[in-house]
Amino acid sequence: MSDEMRTYLVAYDIVDDKRRNHVATLLKHYGERVQYSLFLVEVRPARIITVSSELKGLIDTDTDSVAICDAGLRTQSKKGLHFIGRRGYSDIEIPTVI
Repeated sequence: MSDEMRTYLVAYDIVDDKRRNHVATLLKHYGERVQYSLFLVEVRPARIITVSSELKGLIDTDTDSVAICDAGLRTQSKKGLHFIGRRGYSDIEIPTVI
């Protein structure tokens, strides 16, 4: 396995707000949020194994899902990823009605 930096797209669908916030916080440490539940993570292959393991500890595997897509070597993925419109995502507070 090569030790070169790779790009991964990590998307999630988490039912519970608290778990979803924990997953987002974890992923912010490793990458850039590009959409509400989609992160662009550029790490070495060994690190994505760590990220995956940490995610498994945060989610409920019966109701939640996380998809990790290997977009290739970092240098290659820069050429293959195209954004239309705003590239980044700013975290915003979403009001909750109780």
